Amino acid sequence: ASFSIPSILNGYIVTEISEYVFMNNDMLKSVTFEHDSQMALIKDGAFIGCSNLTTVYLNGNSMIDIEGVPFEDSVRFILPQGKSELLSQYQSSANWARYKYNFSM
Repeated sequence: ASFSIPSILNGYIVTEISEYVFMNNDMLKSVTFEHDSQMALIKDGAFIGCSNLTTVYLNGNSMIDIEGVPFEDSVRFILPQGKSELLSQYQSSANWARYKYNFSM
């Protein structure tokens, strides 16, 4: 299943994904952050154990910070075409270092 993380949920701006919230969800295959996403932080273990999660689409205009290990090492991160500056920010971030080579546009 594909899942889209909304930018607004029940009238509140979505800025964070809590620890272990999607942990071990085998139904997730891809996750998309909307283009107007204001996501600021994904916490440790948020998507850990999601064995079928292969792709995360980061469509927002700013880098999302992470704590710990929120994803399995095999997940690929896709940014929109033309976001080479944002790609560089992700690849040079210490927090994203374990996923440095998992990014593309």
